[in-house]
Amino acid sequence: MVGLTVSPEISLMDEPVKIQAWGLPPDQVITLAAWLKDEKGLIFHSRAFYKTDMEGKVDLEKTPATGGDFHGVCPMGLFWALKPKIPFKKLNKRDVVGSPFLVHIELYSSLELNVSEDCPAATKVIERWYAAPGVQRISIREGRIRGALFLPPGEGPFLGIIDMFGGIGGLQVFRSSLLASRGFASLALAYLAYDDLPKVLHEVDLKYFEEAAQFLCNHPKASDVNSGLSAGQLEVGQDEIACSDAQRFEQPRSHEGDGGKVSQEVDDDETQLAESQEEEQGADGTWDGTHPPDAEDCRP
Repeated sequence: MVGLTVSPEISLMDEPVKIQAWGLPPDQVITLAAWLKDEKGLIFHSRAFYKTDMEGKVDLEKTPATGGDFHGVCPMGLFWALKPKIPFKKLNKRDVVGSPFLVHIELYSSLELNVSEDCPAATKVIERWYAAPGVQRISIREGRIRGALFLPPGEGPFLGIIDMFGGIGGLQVFRSSLLASRGFASLALAYLAYDDLPKVLHEVDLKYFEEAAQFLCNHPKASDVNSGLSAGQLEVGQDEIACSDAQRFEQPRSHEGDGGKVSQEVDDDETQLAESQEEEQGADGTWDGTHPPDAEDCRP
C-alpha cells in the first residue's frame, strides 16, 4: 500500500517539515508535488522527481531530487520552489492571525509532467501558519504612525523590533507575525502607500521613524533597552533610517536585516559584525531546511 506522511501537519511558515513516502516499487522514478491557493484564489505550485530506494521509500531529508523545480537533497524544496501559475504574481498573506495557508502535498507513483491532469496515489493537506497561538495583532494609528503591532502571548516585556519593507509600499505583516511567534514585540511599520501616508516617497522624513521608535520604546510590553530594527530592501535612506532609529534605543541589539534575518550588532566594529553574519550562515556551511540553499546545492 502506497503511503505518504508529512510531519508536522500544523506548523509555522518558518518551521521545517518532514516528507516521506513508502510502499512504492523499488528503484522507480516518482513525482512529489505541492500546491496552495492564496487569499485571492491564485494557485502556486511546485514539483520534483525522486527515485525510490530498494525498499520503495523516499525521504526528502536523504533522497536527492533528480529533476523538476530543483535538484539534490532539499527537504523544504517543494515549499520554497512554489511558483505562480500566472507569471509575476507574488505570494502574500494578509490575514496572518486568522487563517493558515493550506498546502497540498501529492504523491504520484511515476514520473508525471502534468500533475494537474492525473490522480495522485496519496495526498496530504497541511496547515502553514504565520502566527503562533496567542499572538495578538493591534492596529496602530498613533499620531503619524501607521502600522500593526504584533505581541507574543504573556506579560512581557518583550524584545522590540521595528519591521519595514522596501519600495513596494503598503503594510506587510507576515514577517512581524512570525517574529512575534518567536517572542518579539514586532511593529510592522508602514511608511508609503498605506492609509493616509504619501502615495509616493519623494523624500525620507527621518522624524517619522524616530516617532515610531519612541512609540515602541514606550509601549509597556516592549523592552526599551533591547529594541532594534529589521529593514529589508529599502530603496532610499536605509542607512539613515537605521541610524536615526538606533539613536532612540539605549542599547540597540539589532540593526538592518537582509530581507528576513536580523543580524546581531554589538557595536560599530565591522569585524564583530562580520563575525556575527558568518555565524548566521552557519560555520559548516550547512542548510537548516527552512530557507533556499545555495544555487549549486539545489539548482533548477
